[in-house]
Amino acid sequence: ISISSCTTCLTCFTCEKLTNCACKSFGIEGDSLSAKEKSKFVYLSLMTMSVFFAVILQYSISPHINIKGIWDIGCDITDKNAIYSTQINNCKGSAAVYRISFMSTVFYLFNTIGCLCSNNFHGRYWFMKLLFWFTLMISSIFIPNYVFGYQYEWFSRIISFLFLIAQISILIDFSYSWNDRWVAKSTEIEESNGSNGSKYIVGLLLFSTLFYLISVVGIVLMYMYFGHCETLTIFITITLVGIIIFTYLQLFNSSDASLLSSSIVSLYCTWLCISSIT
Repeated sequence: ISISSCTTCLTCFTCEKLTNCACKSFGIEGDSLSAKEKSKFVYLSLMTMSVFFAVILQYSISPHINIKGIWDIGCDITDKNAIYSTQINNCKGSAAVYRISFMSTVFYLFNTIGCLCSNNFHGRYWFMKLLFWFTLMISSIFIPNYVFGYQYEWFSRIISFLFLIAQISILIDFSYSWNDRWVAKSTEIEESNGSNGSKYIVGLLLFSTLFYLISVVGIVLMYMYFGHCETLTIFITITLVGIIIFTYLQLFNSSDASLLSSSIVSLYCTWLCISSIT
């Protein structure tokens, strides 16, 4: 999937977070833990299906769709007769991702409004929600490209950037929680029965080493396959230098130094770089 298409997909993830936050803020937890967990599973399943549907549309179905030309609107076609040329297929593929992204955004905004209106909306009315989601996905096929045009494209890029900031914050919080939990378990074992609790510390070191190794391998492969392009080389180098700098600052200039946190952030930055340049 192209970079612009990937960024638009992130919009619907942001709306999902807004939905969950709105529901929690108003005390919407469902009738029980089971109901809450089921709701999470359904929302995650719908998101997974949306991404899968977008990929299938982009690469397999969109080149063969020609509903009164509405999928060609806005495409800069050099050869008007080349209906299935690479140029128009790429344009149709991007439009397919915009469609699913926009409809997913509408769906989660609808859920957000529902949660604000009713304390039971988050975990109930699934038949209506699934019917609404299915209707949105199908109807998007028959909507002209200009509906998902320039304005929504840039809106989704801005929102996706904000989502990336939120995502890295969540990862950092997760890594610190993981590190603190295993360190506490190690200390508890040693203090309670005098046993050696070093296995948790060794586990943290192993995972940290693994994440750093994957990051290094990823950066080396990027240099090997994309080093011929000066622009891409700059992005790869910025990622590498950034990893070195924040690892140093984390370990030697922080009172809460955590090698695990640095390794997870390094892995995440490497993944972002790979997804961007490919």
